[in-house]
Amino acid sequence: MINCILDGKVGYPSTTSNIKVTYENGFVNDSSEYTLEIEFPMTIVENQRLFHFMHKFEVSKTISVFSDCKLFADNRLIVSGKGHVTSATPSVVKLQIAGGKSRIKYDSKFEADYIDKLNLGSAPDSKIDMNNLHLDALNNLKYYMDLAGSVVPGVKGQYAFNPIWDETGSYWMNIPSYNPTLGTLWLNELAIQPNLVFVVKKVLEAEGFTVIRNDFDQAPWNQLIVMNCYGTLQIAKALPHWTIYDFLENVRKFLNATFVFHDAEKTVEIVALSELISKGVKEYKCLDDFAMEYEDDGLSTLSTSNVAYNFPESENRSWKEYISNDILKAYTVKSYSSISEMNTAAQNMTVKDRQTTIFKVAYNYYIYGYDEDDTDDENEKCIRVGYFNPLIRDSSSDNTDEIVIVPVATAKIEIQDQKNTYSDYDIDVANFEKIFHFTDVLWHKNVNLFVPSMKQERNTKFDYQTGSDDNYVSVQDAMNGSSKEETTADEKMQVAFQSSVLYNYTKNCRAVSEDDPKNNILMPFVFSDSRLMNDICGNKDDDDGISLSLEALPESIGSLDESNYTIDKNNQITIQFLSDNIPDPSNVYLFRGKKYICEKIEVTVNNRGVDKIKTGYFYELH
Repeated sequence: MINCILDGKVGYPSTTSNIKVTYENGFVNDSSEYTLEIEFPMTIVENQRLFHFMHKFEVSKTISVFSDCKLFADNRLIVSGKGHVTSATPSVVKLQIAGGKSRIKYDSKFEADYIDKLNLGSAPDSKIDMNNLHLDALNNLKYYMDLAGSVVPGVKGQYAFNPIWDETGSYWMNIPSYNPTLGTLWLNELAIQPNLVFVVKKVLEAEGFTVIRNDFDQAPWNQLIVMNCYGTLQIAKALPHWTIYDFLENVRKFLNATFVFHDAEKTVEIVALSELISKGVKEYKCLDDFAMEYEDDGLSTLSTSNVAYNFPESENRSWKEYISNDILKAYTVKSYSSISEMNTAAQNMTVKDRQTTIFKVAYNYYIYGYDEDDTDDENEKCIRVGYFNPLIRDSSSDNTDEIVIVPVATAKIEIQDQKNTYSDYDIDVANFEKIFHFTDVLWHKNVNLFVPSMKQERNTKFDYQTGSDDNYVSVQDAMNGSSKEETTADEKMQVAFQSSVLYNYTKNCRAVSEDDPKNNILMPFVFSDSRLMNDICGNKDDDDGISLSLEALPESIGSLDESNYTIDKNNQITIQFLSDNIPDPSNVYLFRGKKYICEKIEVTVNNRGVDKIKTGYFYELH
């Protein structure tokens, strides 16, 4: 016997028709479980009451959505989720149930709510504490740093304040300042920069879900900071104008993760895609009937597709950061086992051959040319490039999965004896001292500053309101067209890793406890790639391998994509097999000695219960 519970009330589907339930593999598809249309006969009185007699012509059709739906067969829960009425006639009302990630995908609330409009919390705005936020006598908001304790400026695991350059307004935010008399270091003109893992947790909580597992709540991923140069203490206002669904999708692609929603318990697991083949192998007896379908593009997942960052414009993004797919295709890429082997091979080439070749050692790319960022820019050099190259798995394919959570650009500021050269800006030391409030003794030698740089599209520099009621759009604003109703198509989220230590820009190395702020420029800092930081600042002793590279570095985003298997993504095989239970589509399946990744499983439910014959769609593992 089958029955449904819709918002706590029992309904009875047709006993003569089959219900098809699809269970999709969340590691492969952007979905989970859902049903096709379930028919509810209107000859049953309980069904008439359940649907408020909407099958009658004279009754207004007001009930179309049920928030909590459960389908049972033989007292076994088959699927739970959100129900949508798809049609109504005098004889039958049809309903579709979408659960798990499918519910999120088709839930209008997740498509209508924007993350920058949620109440995600804020930094306190007036706590009188020399080691925290402080509102001084002139009503200037400052953040005092605890040089003897935690050097993360903010609340670790929630938000931070790091010096950053606003390219749009040509000014600094989170400006570091130092008082030599009091021995205190603080930050001015505050712009909150939330922790990405914390934002994911708060967004899901705002929609009623509790995170019970997060594979990325560990170093270095829980050090990822959403960069922001807009003067605000509210976490939401530091985020792009994305719907909740778009945000979760972009996080999923960025981390190569899957969100496993347990709709009945209102919980969610955030699982690394490396779990795709680690859940064990399940062997089933398959029937002789099968079908093979070949597709040129084939299965498209982050484990099979080409992947690339979609960078926003930035005046300070170095040309060295990225080699496009077109350039990688147009020029010869030669791999070597060591730097010395590469250098020997390069010196034996002609100048033309050397400068038209891309050299690769492990996951590092090099070219030979002239580095305008170097003081000696007239002599040919070996230049490291391609920190954030696209991840190419199929060079013959033009299809690329674009990631819009991207590494923030990095600006290098050279402090010299007489002037500070910042891109097209020349700031003399006296003016620079007024901005940063450091004493002249610090500028007696050349110093390099290493800071993130980005644009922001708001019309104002500050908004330090922290209440949850100030984030609204008035009727007049809406009539004037100032409210955004759609996700900004080209808006990106820029991120970087928060360092757990200060950086000593006077000594050009990470600060240690003995460094006196009276004689050293100490600042909090973030970085997107430790190699890039070392190359820009010339610090060769601090390469800890943390990177947002898409390639498989030990501690890079790309390592989440690294695997020792290949998927035959062009050949989909449909297999019918026997099972008394409902199989888990995220398992690896073994049929007649061969392993397969499952895309989805279709199950038939009728008045006799769950059919033992299941239909699965698979791709072979090699």
